[in-house]
Amino acid sequence: MKLLARFSGDGWLRAEGFGSATAAYEFTVSRDIGHAHGSTLVTNGRLLSEFATMADAAARRWATLVLSNGKSVKIDIRSLSSDGMEFTVREPIPDLPR
Repeated sequence: MKLLARFSGDGWLRAEGFGSATAAYEFTVSRDIGHAHGSTLVTNGRLLSEFATMADAAARRWATLVLSNGKSVKIDIRSLSSDGMEFTVREPIPDLPR
């Protein structure tokens, strides 16, 4: 994995059944160059938000994260603990240099 970028900010965690809550997030964008068919862009992160909203998102295994620039990304929840939530971004992050 080659680290391309590291970002952090304050935004909103939107869970399907529970509404929205403010969230502090950080994530890394890496290029996985170990594939036979080329490289893959991978974005993983952590966030901290209101526990009830994180728990609802974790139960559904996905949520929407609204970034500080107002752009939204879908995230797949990997784990939840008292330290926050770990996730993988499903799609390319808007306005991220390629």
